[in-house]
Amino acid sequence: VTIQSPPDTPALSSAGNSSYVGTNVTLTSSAAPNGGTYTWYKNGTIDATLTTQSIILSTAAQSGSYTVTVTDANGSTSQATADVLYLPVHNTTANTYHSTIQSGVDAASAGDVLDVCSGTFTEQVEVNKNLTINGQGTGSTIVASPTTLTKFFTTSANNYPVIYGHDAADIRIQNLTVDGLGNGATAGYRFLGIGYNNA
Repeated sequence: VTIQSPPDTPALSSAGNSSYVGTNVTLTSSAAPNGGTYTWYKNGTIDATLTTQSIILSTAAQSGSYTVTVTDANGSTSQATADVLYLPVHNTTANTYHSTIQSGVDAASAGDVLDVCSGTFTEQVEVNKNLTINGQGTGSTIVASPTTLTKFFTTSANNYPVIYGHDAADIRIQNLTVDGLGNGATAGYRFLGIGYNNA
């Protein structure tokens, strides 16, 4: 009787930031011994389309917990797991990643640059420091109005912007679309796409 030992536990490495999907992230398993095979699972469910040593993830839908099972020629197996989150806002100055534009703004220091992935972000964004927010192009990065806006500034009436910049000398919003989603018609107040006050 020959007892075959399982292959060594595989190591998972990533190219790119392993916690960020928005640009390509590559997960690579250490090599399967003796012509073995790779089986990949996402959130506990096998993905029969993934059978290679490396996989490339690039969209929000591909975020999740990934497990690779390495099977050697004798049928013995070992596993490794890595979590890949969707963090589409990249502070390129500090090299940090965030789940929303507002969380990126809140964590940023004055003068930082935020790159925002393509996609729709339903949030009111308040910027009160010198900051650059770069989208991936009009119609590609969309900041959509939530049903209710809570931040405002007052002139002859209260103004409720989807993106609200105030009390900073150098706020740059570029290469994105602001979509009110028709909420201005029913909001009952003065509704703005981008509003600046003391900025």
